[in-house]
Amino acid sequence: MLLKINKPYLPLASGDLSRGTAMAICIGSAILSFTLAIMSGSPPLLSIQILGFLSGCAYSLPLPFLRWKSHTFMAPLCLVIMMGLTALPFCMHMQQYVLGRPFVITRPLIFMVAIMSIFAFVNGLLKIIGHSILALILWIQSKKVDLDNFESTFGFCMLTWKASDRLLSFT
Repeated sequence: MLLKINKPYLPLASGDLSRGTAMAICIGSAILSFTLAIMSGSPPLLSIQILGFLSGCAYSLPLPFLRWKSHTFMAPLCLVIMMGLTALPFCMHMQQYVLGRPFVITRPLIFMVAIMSIFAFVNGLLKIIGHSILALILWIQSKKVDLDNFESTFGFCMLTWKASDRLLSFT
């Protein structure tokens, strides 16, 4: 079976970075970010860190009921958590711990969180819709293939190859 690597130019896939080194960087970064969030004394900042860590793990880890990036509605939901919902504790941190003001939920803040959440969800869904449209195009084209004609079969194989190459470059 031929295995195609999604983004072969990235350091881990190209071999420039070993798996052990990549894991050490990830673990070290997680420990450092949690340490800094705890040292800041800001519960909103720590909540952003926890929320980001948990949603990042849910998005990427290949464990049962996780790896949300491969699920239709869980991938956009994860984007909503990361882009939309983390804005609220971030604004809370800025108001209380940086500017020294009491935190007040304002209409512009609600608007910003809503817009960011909608944008993130639609962004995730459009990716899924694009994949569905591509699958529909390939299915329609497959009905036109003459299996007894080499050029027709070869042309469809090339279309499938180009489509999968484009699809992988956008994921």
